[in-house]
Amino acid sequence: MPVAQNLNLSGRFALVVDSVFSGEECQELIDLAERSDGFAHATVNDNGQQVACKQIRNCLRWLNDDASLADCVLQRLRDVLPLTWSGRTLSRLNNQLKFLRYSKGHYFKPHFDGEYTTPDGSETSFITVQIYLNEGFSGGETTFLRFTGLERKILHSVTPKTGRVLIFEHEMLHEGSVVKEGTKYVIRTDVMYR
Repeated sequence: MPVAQNLNLSGRFALVVDSVFSGEECQELIDLAERSDGFAHATVNDNGQQVACKQIRNCLRWLNDDASLADCVLQRLRDVLPLTWSGRTLSRLNNQLKFLRYSKGHYFKPHFDGEYTTPDGSETSFITVQIYLNEGFSGGETTFLRFTGLERKILHSVTPKTGRVLIFEHEMLHEGSVVKEGTKYVIRTDVMYR
């Protein structure tokens, strides 16, 4: 059973869980993504349209629909995930796994993760799952922030570590801090509630 560290961010749900995946498993996932030849510039949501905007988000992304892998991740995290959220019951992880590759100079400026609702309206996401696949680079922390006027306050920074998983509610302002050297690999998906 994984041990979760609560980040204690003003009563918001945010956990770090270490050693969810082994180094070998993480390398296999990196290799899978690199063999896919599917990396493209990541987009942002602009009034319901997906657009490339490197001023906000500068990294590469491969979208991989894999129900089996999503279920594997869920089984490893089930004991630390909320069983209910906003009157709904945990159903699964989103099968769309976003493999992200951040090279030197890449970043994702402060943002909130958006909810995903299935086309039939039966399931909605409220929580982000972010799996760090490697280390050995500098920068690239996931940094939780608060702005008071123009003042930027860092609430907490999570340093990527191979096999570490960061879990947090979508409505938390955060950024993917700039990668200063090397390459960072991450998988991002959502916890779905019915």
